[in-house]
Amino acid sequence: MAFAVLAALGYFFTAIIFTEHLLLSMVAILAVSVIHGLAVRWLILGERRLALKRAEYQRILGTGSLDDLIKELEAQTARLEKP
Repeated sequence: MAFAVLAALGYFFTAIIFTEHLLLSMVAILAVSVIHGLAVRWLILGERRLALKRAEYQRILGTGSLDDLIKELEAQTARLEKP
């Protein structure tokens, strides 16, 4: 809205430049947000993979209970499902 007012007052070039910079800033923020989301997802999946390996080793060695394994996997799944 403010850019339309600037254009109406004769600052057309300035309004175009401001609009361009605003759009570039929005694209940069979106890109950083997507990269952050991917990095967090990658770390959570790595953590889950390690927990599965640890649970497999515990199962092989006979230590730990199945209930502990189920609780750990449910907690990690809940973290994956959070927005």
